[in-house]
Amino acid sequence: MARVSFASSHTQRNNGGTGFQQNEEERPTAGLAACSFGPPSSYARAIYEEENVRFFILRSRIAYNIEVAMQYNMWATRAHNDAVLGAALTACKHVVLLFSVNNTHYFCGWAVMRSRPGQCRFKSDLFRGAEGPHGVSQSRFEGKTFDLEWIR
Repeated sequence: MARVSFASSHTQRNNGGTGFQQNEEERPTAGLAACSFGPPSSYARAIYEEENVRFFILRSRIAYNIEVAMQYNMWATRAHNDAVLGAALTACKHVVLLFSVNNTHYFCGWAVMRSRPGQCRFKSDLFRGAEGPHGVSQSRFEGKTFDLEWIR
């Protein structure tokens, strides 16, 4: 997992500098429909322009894991990443996760963490559906699951 950071270049905001105001109707619905490409929504722009945001790149061995994550709005990572992501969620207003499948050379979506690892309504066994040629699971999620909100 790699950390990505960049200097903030904030512009004047609509509500006196505290971020954009939005109604629930403006927020994208979670799931595959929210992952369509196009210009950023006002909700995505508001997250991007916040000052207290951490960005992480998460890679999956297989696309199946990301499909499950999009369907159930959750993710699980390896155990050693739980502490890093949990600390980031405690310290920051938003933790943004950019997802990629190994060896594809592209990002398949991005999401915002909505719970700490271990505080998800689903278990990581949902990721165990993809098996390799010898019946061995292709997923390696020993860590705890956490909730996501998919943005794109």
